[in-house]
Amino acid sequence: MEAGDLTADHRQHTSSGTWVQTTAVQHHTEQTSVRNLTVEDLHTYYLQAAAPRSSPTTKTRPSAP
Repeated sequence: MEAGDLTADHRQHTSSGTWVQTTAVQHHTEQTSVRNLTVEDLHTYYLQAAAPRSSPTTKTRPSAP
């Protein structure tokens, strides 16, 4: 899945074997230094879960093409 295709209500499989549901998606642009890994046509991106006491939000950070 491309990071830009992620939508609210999408389910993600976690590294511990459980499933979590995306409740919101925010897109933003910023200038920063990053190290991206590309294997053939597969680009990495990151998901961040909200703190347990805050409203449940998942954020994505797409890699540069």
